[in-house]
Amino acid sequence: MATITEDYVSFEIAKLLKDKGFDEPCHCFYEYRKRLYNDMDKYFPDGMKNSDHDKEGNKGISAPTLQMAMKWLREVHNLYVDIRININNSLYSFKIYSVGISGAKAFTEYRIKSYEAACEEAIKYCLEHLI
Repeated sequence: MATITEDYVSFEIAKLLKDKGFDEPCHCFYEYRKRLYNDMDKYFPDGMKNSDHDKEGNKGISAPTLQMAMKWLREVHNLYVDIRININNSLYSFKIYSVGISGAKAFTEYRIKSYEAACEEAIKYCLEHLI
């Protein structure tokens, strides 16, 4: 049985989120060399915001989970991301994920190997083109 773990946004997406005003408490962060730290619970049990990193004078950037980022897009910017797998795809060795974004005239298909990668692409599209 596979171990299920949290999936965090990439460093690139974390930077875009910060630039677009994301400032929610997170339990992980990226430091300036793009290394992900996820042991903050013992130091910041309630999480740490981007504004907290700035106050501390470090170059950390909050790293939310993919679901947290998608919830922020939905609740703050009224952008709902809908990701579906194309199950009629038995001829190919890869999966095709369909990504729809309500609140935008955007619908596309990504030839990506994972649901998580499709989430990243959708979040990136919203941050670069819709906010």
